[in-house]
Amino acid sequence: MPFVARPQRPAAVVCSAAAPALQILLATSLILFATASHAQNAAPAPNSDPTYQALRTLTLGSEAVTITNFELKRDAGTFHLHSGTVCFVAPVNGKVTGAVFVGEGNFVLDPPQEVERKSLKLLTKEDEFSEKFEHLVLRFTDSTYDEIKQGGSPATGGCDAGLLKDSQNTTRHKLKHNLEARLLEEVLSPEPRALFIAFIHGKHYNDKELYEIDPNFGRYEVNFRTYDENKWGHWASFSATEKQVTKASGKPFKIEHQQLETTFEKSGSLSGKATTTLVARRNGLRVVAFDLFRPLRVESVTADGQPLFFIQEDKNDDGNFAVILPKALSVGETYTVTTVYAARKQ
Repeated sequence: MPFVARPQRPAAVVCSAAAPALQILLATSLILFATASHAQNAAPAPNSDPTYQALRTLTLGSEAVTITNFELKRDAGTFHLHSGTVCFVAPVNGKVTGAVFVGEGNFVLDPPQEVERKSLKLLTKEDEFSEKFEHLVLRFTDSTYDEIKQGGSPATGGCDAGLLKDSQNTTRHKLKHNLEARLLEEVLSPEPRALFIAFIHGKHYNDKELYEIDPNFGRYEVNFRTYDENKWGHWASFSATEKQVTKASGKPFKIEHQQLETTFEKSGSLSGKATTTLVARRNGLRVVAFDLFRPLRVESVTADGQPLFFIQEDKNDDGNFAVILPKALSVGETYTVTTVYAARKQ
């Protein structure tokens, strides 16, 4: 017999004695591997992106400056900070996106179009729009932080953190606009655009005034409005004159193709899936804000089978829907995402 396997049997017997423990070890390893794989592929919870959460829970930081006779010009609007303290919010992703001013100041608005100047004069009964204030909240992704910091000196006092909180409550529960999602578009972008928003607590016309410069608005990047329940409306809207604002203005992407699969149930509930191919219209596109009827609640967003982070807060508040892409897109680059959503009859 050319080959005898018997000398191997004692070793085989020894291995069989250890088999139960080995099998348990192998089974445990397989379970852990499967759990880890599932965790990697599991859809993230809504609003769970860490950078978005940092913006959502933003508070004032420790940095503050004393300011005197400082001028901050933003397109047709000029903020004269005569004296006071500016406290900055904590940085997110290395970027400071807000500040609170407490002191004496005034805001002058001089629109470039004659029709807008006449509109302001009609509303105010005055030749010049000049609003005094003692409290001001700023949100921005432009050079505001650097300009104010350079124009001030280290402060020993602080600011009312409640002013920042009030502005957050205003956008979320009153204006129904997810400002944090909008800021995230620029905070995550390698080529951020100049977004500027001022919550003006006016003493002459109204204590709930909003001055906005947003390149996403397209033709009307600059807006001034009031959000008081008894005086709600736009006072002036016009195209920006500053080149850095108008560059690549308008919606940052366009939808090239979309396939919808929708199911209506007898109960009145709805479920659907949308496969959307978009084309970037700006460099550095990382956050895509879709128009979605707010009662439609998103369950998952994927691209090439991989789950993506997405944003969708309460439908009764700032329930804007936005998707966070895993990489920044350049102008003309396409990307396809699949969104699964549903609306249940209450």
